[in-house]
Amino acid sequence: QGRSQKTIDRYVYVISRFMKAAKTTARSVTVYHIRDWLAAEKKRGIQESTLEGDRTVLSSYFNWLFREGLIEKNPIVNVGVIKVPKKQKKTYSDIDFEKLNQCCETLRDRAIIHFLRSTGCRISEMCGLDRDTVDLEALECVVHGKGNKDRIVYLDSVTGMFLAEYLKQRTDTSPALFACKRGQERIQPNGVRAMMKKLGRAA
Repeated sequence: QGRSQKTIDRYVYVISRFMKAAKTTARSVTVYHIRDWLAAEKKRGIQESTLEGDRTVLSSYFNWLFREGLIEKNPIVNVGVIKVPKKQKKTYSDIDFEKLNQCCETLRDRAIIHFLRSTGCRISEMCGLDRDTVDLEALECVVHGKGNKDRIVYLDSVTGMFLAEYLKQRTDTSPALFACKRGQERIQPNGVRAMMKKLGRAA
């Protein structure tokens, strides 16, 4: 139904783990199987936000089975939403950002932090971008985001300048907007997060 492969993989992962723990068939699953599994996961140290995500996956699965007439009773109906504590994220100042900027060791890293700040893109969205999705004259970029939807994001002039300089110095033929320091491989989200943490510590 238009879901991304990442979403499908997560559904398979959560449902498989639950069914393995329940040790029964989908027709025989009860509300107690679900509650026991969620309780065991919480005892294992899994955060409420992850547990609520898992509950949502199971809810979609069993609601679908019930609608299709594949099960006679829906076991998820009486499993309530897991309350997730809301955390107020601390914002950073212009001075904080300038400290990060000054700690960048490469033009690529500088272009990345400016791109993320300017566009508000998710790291995973940025890593999936190709060079031809960015219009440096119009200072805009087409991003393929959640739900397989495209949207246009905008770059400020400073970001456009750093991005142009970074792309100009590239000698590889990779279509990726941001590539690894060595070789032509596309940079991965974990690589960006590691770089950001390193910058944060240095700053």
